[in-house]
Amino acid sequence: MMMEIALELHFRSDDAENIGYVIPTTVVSHFLEDYERNGKYCGFPCLGVLLQKLENPVLRACLKVPSNEGVLVRKVEPTSDISNVVKEGDVIVSFDGVHVGCEGTVPFRSSERIAFRYLISQKFTGDSVELGIIREGEFMKVQAVLKPRVHLVPYHIEGGQPSYLIVAGLVFTPLSEPLIEEEEDSIGLSLDKMMIARND
Repeated sequence: MMMEIALELHFRSDDAENIGYVIPTTVVSHFLEDYERNGKYCGFPCLGVLLQKLENPVLRACLKVPSNEGVLVRKVEPTSDISNVVKEGDVIVSFDGVHVGCEGTVPFRSSERIAFRYLISQKFTGDSVELGIIREGEFMKVQAVLKPRVHLVPYHIEGGQPSYLIVAGLVFTPLSEPLIEEEEDSIGLSLDKMMIARND
């Protein structure tokens, strides 16, 4: 029986006591190796695609996938490097030689399976990966470079308070993802509409 070891951190202050956070050793190891490689922490990379399981045999037949494997690419983020080599409608059947099941899992340990994103989490920013894809019934291999997600709208503004300008009773502030989420109903903006407008 394998024992999992975790690093536990405690935060103590006048406002909060006995708040514990458990950080898995795999995350700590990734952080340390990432810092050693790049001189800073770049974070976990992402593939930059939205995936769908292919458990339905009719859908697999429609996509001309001959075997019981692969996940469908439903959407490709325009800011990701993979957008140059992968298209919507492609089926990813392997990741660095590891076959991806139709339920979105890959082999793990001896007889277990784990979510496909586990393989991505083992990589680092700048790593190159080989994807086996099926496009319109044809199998091909493509190379992609993994990088952290790049948001079209900044999620954080340098970690501080956003700057603003008041003119004639109007407040102008930098657009951020939390602001859109907070004001989506009142101002009629949504991230999906903005991404479509940006692509056009």
